[in-house]
Amino acid sequence: MSFSYNEYRQIVDRISEHIPIVSFDSVNNSTEKYCVIRHDVEFSIERALQLAIVEYAHNIKSTYVFQICNNNYNPFSHKNKSYILEIAKLGHDIGVHVHLGNFNESDQSIEQYIIKQAQLLSMALDLPINKFSLHRPLQKHIETPLQIPGYINMNAPEFFTFTKDFSIYDLPVLYLADSNHDWKYGNPMDINFNKINKMQLNCHPFSWTEVGFDNWNNFGTLTKEKQIEALKSINEEIKTYPRELYEKERSILVWG
Repeated sequence: MSFSYNEYRQIVDRISEHIPIVSFDSVNNSTEKYCVIRHDVEFSIERALQLAIVEYAHNIKSTYVFQICNNNYNPFSHKNKSYILEIAKLGHDIGVHVHLGNFNESDQSIEQYIIKQAQLLSMALDLPINKFSLHRPLQKHIETPLQIPGYINMNAPEFFTFTKDFSIYDLPVLYLADSNHDWKYGNPMDINFNKINKMQLNCHPFSWTEVGFDNWNNFGTLTKEKQIEALKSINEEIKTYPRELYEKERSILVWG
């Protein structure tokens, strides 16, 4: 089944047979062959941790980037903070995924906005944060990638090639992403990595599960997971929440 952890293992195995999988920090002008892996965490930190565990067991290290103003999770909550730190303990890098929805160009520069978000995440986690990616970036931010001293833009030219018309095997850096539960730039299971020297793989953890689902069922199971998490949070925070109601609602969510 597609988007299962087993398929993910197959993908990274196919890549690593031909291209070394390395961290963003280790890439420089003299690096001739590499694959960097990043994960934009959009909906579920729980699923991000599970994918991080899969990678750790498979001897893969990647970078997980988190939004500090996300409607679906709070990276500063005790639980989510512990999950992110666990991902870091597994050897993965942590970065900030910058949502430009609240950015006001009249208040500050985009560089200042990114630095503030990175600093806030760094202070909350007590971890160095020197990598960023943009959530739904504008074309101008891809055509002319932002350069911020001391920070790694994961859409910089060494990690990403901007083009409207491309042949997979002619790009200086191949970019593959499972955005919207779809490999619109090319399915890694169909690519001859023997012909690729440099690439970035961007996988969104919410798309991946042990079983593997199509788009409809993936969002269906994800919605249930978030509802159960919300129910648990209410039950833990509000001591007067009726236990019988909790058990009833949880049973409905789990068993339908």
